Amino acid sequence: MGRLERGAVPWLALLIAAACLAAVLYLLLQDSDGPGPSPGAGGLDATPSEPLAPAGLDDAAVERVASPPDASERVDMSALPAVARDGGPVAGKVSGAVADARGAQLPGARVVLTERMAPVLLMAEDVPALRRYSATTDASGTFVFQTLPSEVDFDMWVYHPEHTPTPGVPVIGLKGEDQDVGTIRLKDGCRVFGMIADTGGNPLPARVEVQLQAAGFRTGTPEQQMDEDRELGRLLAADTDANGRYEVQNLAEGVWTLTASCEGYASVQVHPVVLMGETRQAEQNLELGTEFVIEGVVLDEARVPVTEAMVNAARSRPRPSLNAQARSGADGRFSIRGLPEGMYGLFVTAQGYTPGKQMQVAAGKTDVEVILARKGGVEGRVVDAAGRPVAQCTLAVHRISKGSTSYGYAASRYSSNDPEGNYQITGLDPGPYILLVSAPGFAPTHSPGFEVGREIVRGVDVALQRGGRIFGTVVSSASGEPLPGAELALHGRDYTEESQFGLFGPGLGDPNNVPSQTARADAQGRVEIANAYPGELRVEVRHASHLSEYVPLSVPEGGEVNLGVIQLRPGGAVSGVVLRQDGTPVAGSTVYLSRQSESSFFSLTRTSDARGRFRLQGLRAGNYELSATPPDIGNTLFLGLDDSAQSVYISEGEEATVELRIPEDM
Repeated sequence: MGRLERGAVPWLALLIAAACLAAVLYLLLQDSDGPGPSPGAGGLDATPSEPLAPAGLDDAAVERVASPPDASERVDMSALPAVARDGGPVAGKVSGAVADARGAQLPGARVVLTERMAPVLLMAEDVPALRRYSATTDASGTFVFQTLPSEVDFDMWVYHPEHTPTPGVPVIGLKGEDQDVGTIRLKDGCRVFGMIADTGGNPLPARVEVQLQAAGFRTGTPEQQMDEDRELGRLLAADTDANGRYEVQNLAEGVWTLTASCEGYASVQVHPVVLMGETRQAEQNLELGTEFVIEGVVLDEARVPVTEAMVNAARSRPRPSLNAQARSGADGRFSIRGLPEGMYGLFVTAQGYTPGKQMQVAAGKTDVEVILARKGGVEGRVVDAAGRPVAQCTLAVHRISKGSTSYGYAASRYSSNDPEGNYQITGLDPGPYILLVSAPGFAPTHSPGFEVGREIVRGVDVALQRGGRIFGTVVSSASGEPLPGAELALHGRDYTEESQFGLFGPGLGDPNNVPSQTARADAQGRVEIANAYPGELRVEVRHASHLSEYVPLSVPEGGEVNLGVIQLRPGGAVSGVVLRQDGTPVAGSTVYLSRQSESSFFSLTRTSDARGRFRLQGLRAGNYELSATPPDIGNTLFLGLDDSAQSVYISEGEEATVELRIPEDM
C-alpha cells in the first residue's frame, strides 16, 4: 500500500471505498448468521442449480469437455454466458507463450483465467459463479484460448510444477479480434527456509506449510480454496530433515502465511511473510512448545450429536494469532490438537444448522459443549392457474431484509422435478422470505411471503401466471438499419439508469422486485420476450454501441404489447492506449471511466488489451474522468490516482481518443 500513499486518492476511489464499506455493513446487518440454505426433499436437486464455485479452475466441470489437440484448452461450457451459448458475441483467440527465467519455452504450463468479481457482488448472498478457463502450453510453450466471451475481464495465473507460478496479464476478449499477450516468464522464485526445534533446541520432524494470501475477492468454501491453491502452486509444504531444517522453493512474489506443526507439539503460525521486490527469501526459525488440546461435543437443541460439524478455533490472546479446525465425529465429539497456550474463540458450522460459537475457551479445556439450532425450511406445491401440477421448475429463495422493500439477489436457487408439483427446501435461517418460481411456458411468479423459524413452513403454494408477450424491432436512428444483438430487458417502473451503473449497481436488485428477463434481437433486429412478467414495467432497449431507451408500459397477463420499431441513437465512445512513462504499452491495465453529476453517479471499467488499447462505447454526452492502474495493483478499491487521470468530453455518435500514462511510482 505504500506506493499508493505517494499519490492523492481521487474522489472516485473514496466513493467506491465508501460503497464497498456500505455493502459490508449491509451484509452484517442481515438476520442471517450462517451459510445459505441447503436442499431438502420433494424432488429438489441435491445441490443448488447455481453452486458457488471456487475462485480458480473448476476441474470437476471442465474435465467433461474434450481438449483441442493444439493447446489442450479445457472450458466449462455450462459457465459460458448465454450469448455465447446462443451464438452471440464470442471473442477472437487469445494466445501467448510461457517461458522460464532464461527464456526457454515451457511445455505443460497451465494458464488459468478467472473472471473478475465486481465489488458490488459483495452485497449478494447468491454470488454468480465466476467463469474460469484453462489452457495448457503445447510442445512449443504456446497456449490458445478459443472460446472466451467478449468484453469480460479475466485475471490470469500461470503455473508449472517445476517453476515459480506468477500472475499473468489480465485479459479481456475482443469480438472479432485475435490477441497475442506475448511471452509470460516464470521468474526465479522466492524461498522460505529455517529450522524447527523444541524449546530445548532439539530438532523436530515437523511439517511446514506456506500459503499465498489472496489479493482480491474469492468465492468458494475454505476447503475449495485450499484445494485450488495446492493445485496451482499457491499452497506448498515441506518436511524437515534429520536436523530439523526445511526449505520451500519456487514461491511466487506476495504475502504468505507459514504454519509449522509436529505431532505432540503446539503449532506456530507466522503472518505475514513478505516476499516482494528485492526480498527474495525469508528465514523462519521456530520453536514449538507444549501442545494444548481443546475437546468437546456439538449437539442440537434436543442434545442429539451433530455429525460433520466444522469447528474453527481462533486464538484471541496472546498474539500472534493462530487458526485451527476439526470436524465432529458420529458421536458429535471433536478434538483440536496442536494448539499453543492461550484463549480461543470457537465458531461451529454444520449443514442444516445455524452457526454456534463459544468465546473465551482456554487451551486445554476438554469439556466444551456447543449447541446448534436446527434451521427451518419451506414446502408447498407449484401449480398452474387451473390447479394442475407443474413438475419442473426453478425456485429462487430471496431473504427479505429488515427496513427494505427490495428482495435483492437470491440467497440460493434450486431445481425441482416432482410429478405432483411438490417441493421442499430445508436449511433456511430464521427470518422472512419469498420465493420466485420460474418454469417453461410461464412468467416468473412470486410466492406469498413467509416467516421461517425452526420448523418447516408448510403450504406455501405458488400458482404460476402466464404473463404477456412483448415484441418489436430495434434499429439504429442514424442508418435505419437493424441492430442484431440488441436486447430487451424488463425492469420495474421506478428503475433508472443509476440502478445499473451507480455506486451499488444492480446489487440492490430491482426497485419494484421485477424478475430479470431479457431477450436478444435476431439478424433483422426482431426481438421478443414471451411470458413476460405482468404489471407496470419499464422496458429497457439496449445495444452495446447505442444509447438505451426506456419504454414505460403495462403488460396484461395473457396479452400482447407491440413496441413497434424502436430507434436507438448511437452513443459516444472513447478509446485510447495505456502507456508507461517510457512509452511502453501496458497490457492488462484497468481503465476507469466515471461521470458525476448533482443527482447521479456513473462508472465503468475496462481492461487494456495485449497492445495496451481500450475502448468504451454506448456513452451519453458529457464530461468524463479517465484513469488507469497497472495490472500488478489488481482488483483493489483504490482506483486510479490523480497523476494518471484525464478529463474528456464525449459527444453522442462521436469517438474521443486519449492517451493514459501511468506514473513511474505506480
